[in-house]
Amino acid sequence: MKGFNEDANYSIGLLDDTATPTDVINNYIYEHTLTGKNAFFVADLGKIVKKHIEWQNTMGRIKPFYTVKCNSSPAVLEILSALGIGFICANKDAYFPEESGIGVVAEPGSFYVSSAFTLAVNIIAKKVVEHDHLPGGNGSFIYFMNDGVYGSFASKLSESLDTAPRVHKAYDEDETLFASSLLGPSYDELDIIVDHCLLPELNVGDWVVFENMGSGTMNEQSEFSDIERPYLYNFMSFRDWYEIQDAGMMSETLMRSLCVPCF
Repeated sequence: MKGFNEDANYSIGLLDDTATPTDVINNYIYEHTLTGKNAFFVADLGKIVKKHIEWQNTMGRIKPFYTVKCNSSPAVLEILSALGIGFICANKDAYFPEESGIGVVAEPGSFYVSSAFTLAVNIIAKKVVEHDHLPGGNGSFIYFMNDGVYGSFASKLSESLDTAPRVHKAYDEDETLFASSLLGPSYDELDIIVDHCLLPELNVGDWVVFENMGSGTMNEQSEFSDIERPYLYNFMSFRDWYEIQDAGMMSETLMRSLCVPCF
């Protein structure tokens, strides 16, 4: 079986049964802390396979067609192609009776890819906002991250963010939480990723993780952005890899992308 794009250049790390996706994120955060603290994505491609199984079990005769602009990562397109998913635009959620002979199609782009991608960003600057007039005198914090709306959070300009920030470093459950805002690196008034949330106090160099970042995040960066495009690390568990092989969905391109071990 030939691949969707035989010239694609990517790799897929295989994760053994003793490791978890969190281990993958922790490993790359450690590496990036040592080598420049660039933002990066990790993509669990096995979740795309599981989403396809879920689609088949719940949607039955409705054939999925993937909108490429949702996420054009080569590994994603290759997996979807191996699963037999189409790549054309079509009417959404139309219904026709089976006897009509008309096929039913849908465009479940976000459904397939959102949960597979996690983005890790680094705090590059910090501003303290004093609130002496409030009880206890606790201030709030504004943090600037090394990715924003002119990069991976571009969809934030037109829709709400479907994820919550998670602090990577360990902290005590009874640690004080502060009103916090998370902004991108441009200092532009539109570059607001999270306007308000409660977080422990962070420092420059700390990492924040955003899950469900697979939709609308992998497109070309804005011409207004001079930050480096985040790295992308694809992985899949051995179990998911074997399931694809057993189902006869393995392409030559996917086989060439294999990278053992994951880390």
